[in-house]
Amino acid sequence: MLSWIPFIFTIIISREWFRNYSKILLAILIISWIIFLPNTFYMLTDWINLDRDVFVYNRIYSLEPWLILSSYIISIWTSILLGIFSLGIAQKLLTNFKGVLVGRIIITFIIILCSYAIYLGRFLRLNSWEVVTNPVYLFDKLINSLNLNTALFTLIYSIIIISLYISFSPFLIQQFDLTEEKNY
Repeated sequence: MLSWIPFIFTIIISREWFRNYSKILLAILIISWIIFLPNTFYMLTDWINLDRDVFVYNRIYSLEPWLILSSYIISIWTSILLGIFSLGIAQKLLTNFKGVLVGRIIITFIIILCSYAIYLGRFLRLNSWEVVTNPVYLFDKLINSLNLNTALFTLIYSIIIISLYISFSPFLIQQFDLTEEKNY
């Protein structure tokens, strides 16, 4: 469910971008999008919750583990696609207004932030909403989390997300024409 939030923010941002928007509203939407975007790719780490023994030893003839696996696949795939769509729309907006190089650099930086946020969520059990509800605790955790393991995890997941984005975004976002204002 959380994966839909950044996608919806992206749609709203793309609509507001061309209107007589409030710069404050647009900034709030963009910051909210960045805060919630890691939820789309966080699902990649949920495979860890599958119990291998259920498939191999205990209930090999039971349908239950396969239904659980199917729900994981559908949820993770949907979440990844929402993240790719969201990044793609953002990159098109950035490219149209700041150029290809700036768009790519900013999207790469956002992907690195997402990977770091996935680490924070998976290992430190931090949530997106703690930016608002508990910022001092969050800041303390951020400072104390900077180490080699964090950097390696962030690098590995950045490579995974960039690979997914490069692989699928040309097919998924080509129908979005963000070069001019549309009547929605």
